[in-house]
Formats: sequence, structure tokens, C-alpha cells
Amino acid sequence: MSTDETRRVLAALGLPENCLLVLLGISGSGKTTLATLFPPASVLSADKLREILTGDPGNQTVSRTAWAQLNAQLDSRLRHHVPTIIDAVNSEQWVRLSSISLARHRGVPAIALVVDTELPTALIRNAARPPSSRVPDQVVRTQHAELTQALPGLLEEGFAAVHHARDLPMMLALVGAAARREKQHPVLHVERVFGRDLARLFTWHDEKDEEGFATGSFAVAGQELLLRWMDDGDPYDCSFQTPSAQPCRYCDGPTWLPVRSATDLFGAITGNSAADAVCANCD
Repeated sequence: MSTDETRRVLAALGLPENCLLVLLGISGSGKTTLATLFPPASVLSADKLREILTGDPGNQTVSRTAWAQLNAQLDSRLRHHVPTIIDAVNSEQWVRLSSISLARHRGVPAIALVVDTELPTALIRNAARPPSSRVPDQVVRTQHAELTQALPGLLEEGFAAVHHARDLPMMLALVGAAARREKQHPVLHVERVFGRDLARLFTWHDEKDEEGFATGSFAVAGQELLLRWMDDGDPYDCSFQTPSAQPCRYCDGPTWLPVRSATDLFGAITGNSAADAVCANCD
């Protein structure tokens, strides 16, 4: 369950396993990157709600509406004592106080996690973002000024504790979470090669093929695309393969096309693969 994994990550950081973790940091500080430590279901993001409302995650004109929706979701999670992470700038006091108030009402400690990043660094990162995610420089400067002023008084606002990301074992928690996902995720390698969207459609088969290789398939709307993991022990010659429509020119046997990306896979199913087919009998 995502809740169990969230608690494990919080424990690895030395934080209460059942808490509201409020990230604080200016745009471009790395908050969202840090939030990827946690399962997506545990993270509430103001930017994501703005994007749902307007198609633009940086549209500040709907901030009040976005926060009303975020707080409704937050209250429901806190009522069920589900650990939750808020991924937002949180430079404005009314935003912080609304989260603290809900946590206090539900008997859950609110923990502030400050993501310290120097203003010039954040501005450079922000400038490199796509236009739809970019925040005006003056807004970033205002966020920085507001957070700098707010930091000394966070405990007085009602946070149970205030931590700085640089002081917590972030790397240990990150690698630990990745190791657990690797162990628990049967299609993790498929996700690495073909991306998350396709991996969601993939299932390994219980039986291996005639040559002893593991097989699986992508499936959608009654259609399937077969893959096998070809590994003959050579560390430099292993890959996913998908059946080719063309038989072997020498023995007329079935052939397979190596696929190392979604682009390769698309080329294979459209007949435009640049790879050399491998014969199940001759190679």
C-alpha cells in the first residue's frame, strides 16, 4: 500500500510515521523532486490542481480555488489518519495556517520541511522550465522574501517541528525507497525501457517460451503485443524482443526484433524497424 511506503520513508527520515509533512520552498527549489520520494497518492500538489482547473500549473489566478480543493482532500486524509505530503511553495501565511488548522483539528502533527535553495539557483532552474510551468522572476523573488521572513516564526504558527531538507538523510531515504520499489515491482525493468505508461499495460506470463526466455505482453482493448526478455548470459547482448512479421530468409523460421525503447517498439509494429531481426533457429 502507498500508505505503508509513505510511513517507511518518513521513518527513514526520522519523522513521525503519521504526520502532515508540509514542504516549504520557492519555485525552482527542488520541492517536487523531493516529493518524488513518496508514493504519488500521498502527495497533494497545488500546481497539479491549478493544472486541472486551468491547464496551466503556474496560473496563480485560481490559487484560492486550488487551495480550497486541496484542503478538502487534505481534511479527508487527515480524518483517516493517512500520512500526507503537501508539495507547494507555502510562502503565504494563510496557506500554512489552513493546513496547520486542519491537522490540529484531526490530531495529526504538522511538520514543516524547508527546502533551502539559494535564490540565484532557483531562478536559473525556473528559467529552464517549459513556459507553462515557469513562474515570473518577480514572483520567485517575492516567495523568497516571504519565506525568509516566515522561517523564524514557523513553530509559533503551530508546526510541531521544523526541519531543513539538507539536515535529513535524504539520499538514504531515496535509495532505500528505490530498492524497495525494485524488489516489489515486477515490471520495473519494463518501465525503465518503455516508460511508465506502457508498463501499466504489461504483464509477465507464468510460462517461459520454448527457448527458456521469460515472456510477457502489453494488452489493451483486447489487443496484445508479445515481448520476451532475451538473455543468453552475455551481458552485452541482452534485450527485449518482439516478434517480427518477416520469417527468416534462410530457414523460414520465426524471427524477433530487438526493442530497447518505445520508439523501437513503434518501429517494430509499424514495419519500420531499423534493427536486424534475430532468427529463433539460426542465431
